[in-house]
Amino acid sequence: MRTKRLVAFTLLALGLTLSSAAEAARFQKYLNATSCLSNALCNIDFANVAAGKTQEITNVSCYLRMEDSGASMLYAMQLLQISAGGGILNAVTLNPQITDSGTPPGQNFSSIWASNDEIFAFAAAGQHFRATAQLGNASGKIIQFACHISGQLLP
Repeated sequence: MRTKRLVAFTLLALGLTLSSAAEAARFQKYLNATSCLSNALCNIDFANVAAGKTQEITNVSCYLRMEDSGASMLYAMQLLQISAGGGILNAVTLNPQITDSGTPPGQNFSSIWASNDEIFAFAAAGQHFRATAQLGNASGKIIQFACHISGQLLP
């Protein structure tokens, strides 16, 4: 107990405070892309972080289904930290794995990619996270793109 008080006093003297786990709120959000389907580039924008808060993300999972002639490949899948002005502050490159590919009866060639990555990323008040997927060939099109982020919301 004495050690904890000494650490708290030292941090207070430096102008810092201890955040207890009770002050943090668990956070998770799942979103499906809707406006970018049938394109070779797709973004999912998560909500802005509220004033006075910081959002820490420790896991991101994404699912991507694409369709084309079989020549297109997944170029990039990332989680971006977006500033209040819309600029990219940081990027975490995800590690998607192909889970299925082939030509379903009566359809074009399609492939399914999935990622489940443990990360550490944070966004401050007014910023937000954006999941993005980009195909390496404009002949391809994204049929479904969905991502889930989880972590905690700190005061």
